[in-house]
Amino acid sequence: MNIGILVYSYTGNTLSVAEKIRVQILTNGDQAQIHRITCINGEPNGQKPMVLKDIPDVSEYDKLIIGAPINGFSVCKALKIYFESSEINASQVNCFVTQHFKRAIFGGNRGIKQISKLVSKQGAIVTNTAIIHWSSKDRDTQIDNSAQLLSRF
Repeated sequence: MNIGILVYSYTGNTLSVAEKIRVQILTNGDQAQIHRITCINGEPNGQKPMVLKDIPDVSEYDKLIIGAPINGFSVCKALKIYFESSEINASQVNCFVTQHFKRAIFGGNRGIKQISKLVSKQGAIVTNTAIIHWSSKDRDTQIDNSAQLLSRF
């Protein structure tokens, strides 16, 4: 199976999780490639309108993993903008969010719901989800468990 991993990461934290997931997919015997969404004006909470620099084409994948950080108790703007201008052909999607806070009620649950809504508008189904709490002392375990879960469809 050839799996695409679509990720936006400003600080590198979300990207590091995507890389762990990719390694797990390869360990499982499947193929995976990470595609990064990048912005010209990279400040996620800046005053300037966010403009995407790289808009990855992930239409070749029938399975997709989407990762994004939580900013202001919501999924990041970059991912929302990506879905306004791009299409996915994946029938199944797994997704994850990273957030600073230790509890999912501080944006993680909402972010997963927002990604699920964006994905369902394009006819795909979200099968597995994960929330990584960056300030948690159990963060490494959360990342490992998420990589195990999200690498399977």
